[in-house]
Amino acid sequence: MHIAILSDTHDDLQRLERAMVLIDALKPDAVIHCGDLCGPHMLAPLGGRRASFVFGNNDYEEAALRKEGQRLGIECLGHGGQITLEGKTIGVMHGHDFRAREKMLAAGVDYLLSGHTHARHDTRIGATRLINPGALYRAKEKTFVVLNLATDGLTVHQVG
Repeated sequence: MHIAILSDTHDDLQRLERAMVLIDALKPDAVIHCGDLCGPHMLAPLGGRRASFVFGNNDYEEAALRKEGQRLGIECLGHGGQITLEGKTIGVMHGHDFRAREKMLAAGVDYLLSGHTHARHDTRIGATRLINPGALYRAKEKTFVVLNLATDGLTVHQVG
């Protein structure tokens, strides 16, 4: 199973649409957005596919985002949550709440996906792999990543 992971789109609809063209060409099984969409209209490009998102620190329209996500069939995980795919527990959060991060790590998730820093990273703490896909806004390189749950492989993709 392949998961496309992106974050920090910050209302840049055109770049998100370009990213989704690239993502669709890769045919992932799921798409996860790690927050800072900044408006409910930003969910439209994620519609029509298995997708989830969390709120970031710049997502002030939470009720509207939740409602639009529901209308489009996109799972809202609130300020953070867990999903299970292919027997792997995946924690998803934006990354600005360090206490929530510690709780996710204590819960023993296999993966912890987050954004917030606009800097891509991939590291491990104990048995948990922490992945930040980078950002599609205000980053030197605009990136998303694709995680292969079967092989634990991670590929980085740039968006122009």
